[in-house]
Amino acid sequence: MSNMLKQSFVERLRITRLTQAPSDPWTGPLRHVRGQVGHDGVEGIATDTVFEQLDLPPLKRTPEAAKRLKLLMVDLGWTPVRSRHVTSRGRAARVRGYARLGNGA
Repeated sequence: MSNMLKQSFVERLRITRLTQAPSDPWTGPLRHVRGQVGHDGVEGIATDTVFEQLDLPPLKRTPEAAKRLKLLMVDLGWTPVRSRHVTSRGRAARVRGYARLGNGA
């Protein structure tokens, strides 16, 4: 039996993903994105913070850019979330962002 037949389907998908060049120019920088790890071990980052790390100007942060970002972040193991955040004025605001288990696990 060949080595390829011994691997599970999921293992073959992972190998294929790792050997293919990133199709989107954002993929490389997004692999290095790190958020803040909370007391519960969940790493979170706001969408605006991710856009800042990609050096995307505010006028280019369109709904289409957010959809593109979502697809890439999900592919990298992040989950889209909405969370409450207290602003500097003491008001609660809903913030869109991403979460995953701490340290990229």
